[in-house]
Amino acid sequence: MPTIFKLFFICLFLIFPLGQLGRVNLGGGVVLQLNDLAVGVVILTWLGFSLIKRRKILFPPLSNFIFAFFLVGFLSLLVNLTSFAPQELLIGSLYLWRWAAYAGIYFFWLL
Repeated sequence: MPTIFKLFFICLFLIFPLGQLGRVNLGGGVVLQLNDLAVGVVILTWLGFSLIKRRKILFPPLSNFIFAFFLVGFLSLLVNLTSFAPQELLIGSLYLWRWAAYAGIYFFWLL
């Protein structure tokens, strides 16, 4: 694991205890947490680094279950497009993307 990613990972674990203290209300029930932002930056940086270096991304043993869960959650959102208001669908999709970002740490950890 390159040094920059080790630094990112350490920062991530230092930010985690802040929890709700690093919370920013964007309005309409949409909330951004410092944890979510940090996880997103780490995962996007890792993906960008892997694409630039043309590294092969290895899929660990639990990746099938992670992808299956994400797919079921996404299909659930698609099925319920007419059942919920756009605001509710937005919030639901943000929870799904938050979960995907946190699940991405599993891939990052095994780098």
